Amino acid sequence: FDTVLFNGTPSYIGDLRGAFLEGYRVLYPEGHIVVADVPAESSYGTLYRLAAMVGSWDDATLKAIAPAVPYPMEFAAAANWRTTQEKLDLLQEVGFRGVVTSQTLTLHPKFSNDSVELPIPGHDRGDYVAIKARK
Repeated sequence: FDTVLFNGTPSYIGDLRGAFLEGYRVLYPEGHIVVADVPAESSYGTLYRLAAMVGSWDDATLKAIAPAVPYPMEFAAAANWRTTQEKLDLLQEVGFRGVVTSQTLTLHPKFSNDSVELPIPGHDRGDYVAIKARK
């Protein structure tokens, strides 16, 4: 393959290293992997982990800070939220190089649905981060 995409799935893959190894295996030389997900350290990651601990979006404190239509509780609770650095480390460990990151959703979760936001370089403030690397 020219490209392997993990969009919104890394938090639901138990053996992410194994999945990245398989992605590496099936890529042509110089092929790319793209990994896009909510980082554990982001505002959304923190919000989703708190909601999973509470077990419901009905909590008054969570309602005050959550977006109008929050992520379904069963998905928030089932996720294994990983940091961007954990994903970067795994990609490097299995052999990927030439890493570039982009981010979006830099507004507070309560207000992130109120406007369109284009991606910007980096991974230091986005609630959704894409990592692109090559074989």
